[in-house]
Amino acid sequence: MKTLCAVATDVNRVEVGAYDIRDPLPGELLIETFFSAVSPGTELRCLAGKEPNAGPFPMITGYSLVGKVLRGDGAIGSGDLVFAPGAAVVPEGVSRSWGGHIGHAIVPAASALRLAAGVDVLSASALAMLSIALHGVSRSRPSAGDRVMVAGLGLIGQMATMLFKHSGCQVAVCDPLADRRAIASPTGKNAYAHAPHWHTRVRCDFPDGFDVLVDTTGKAAVVAENLPLLRTKSWDNPYDPSPRLVLLASYPGSLSLDYQDTLFNKETEIVTCRNYLPHELRRALRLLETRSIDLRNILTTVLPATKASDAFLQLREHPEEQLTVVFDWQ
Repeated sequence: MKTLCAVATDVNRVEVGAYDIRDPLPGELLIETFFSAVSPGTELRCLAGKEPNAGPFPMITGYSLVGKVLRGDGAIGSGDLVFAPGAAVVPEGVSRSWGGHIGHAIVPAASALRLAAGVDVLSASALAMLSIALHGVSRSRPSAGDRVMVAGLGLIGQMATMLFKHSGCQVAVCDPLADRRAIASPTGKNAYAHAPHWHTRVRCDFPDGFDVLVDTTGKAAVVAENLPLLRTKSWDNPYDPSPRLVLLASYPGSLSLDYQDTLFNKETEIVTCRNYLPHELRRALRLLETRSIDLRNILTTVLPATKASDAFLQLREHPEEQLTVVFDWQ
């Protein structure tokens, strides 16, 4: 069968065209894709040839899509709406990185997640990214009342901010872009521009520092700069938990952090994050189903899949203009 695909044919070059893919086998679903969401950090690294986990060019990127099942298997039947973490089958000669931007996705039935009636399908197209944010938040072990700073308000940073607030934390945010700060903090409370001397204002508002510092910028210099904002752990109270540094991004090369004052004296716990776990995907979906988390205010750029080349160019050259892009395959 033929289906439309957004294929990265070379470095920073995406072409949309019709390609042949094989028919589904027993145990596989055939999904007509409605929406696929771009994960800008990972996918722009793929297109630049700098993502170590990606396949060679030509490749199909993307790992978060929703659609309608055309051919079911087992508990998932034809007509069901499902989420899938990309496609398991891509055209011959094309690598799967992770095959999400495709008009018809063939996936193992076990990898798809049925959507409950009434769930916002557009929001569900970004379920994988919400699950990544949830993974980072869960690993930080937040408690109600914790003071949390989220540095970097791209897609994952916005989602992490929502999740920390949902956990009852007192959340502050930092980003150089006013539009992104306004999304995360519509009132402007505890929202800081990353500008010279901004730490002085933060310390006036949070004199004891933060229990959790979350970095989603992927910039080693920003991590080192913000690390002193963590609170100091008590030397006398054995029950005082350590402050946590949560690295919720990918960092090229090495991180250089002050040891004596900010790691040793604060007894800072460093939390790294790889990818979400299956149970976190289901938890994230429940948050959407119960409308505990609303992603519609951050998924504002929806374009026809035929515009994928222009969309990736815009994300690469003008990243400040949107958090991400969702492709409409209908």
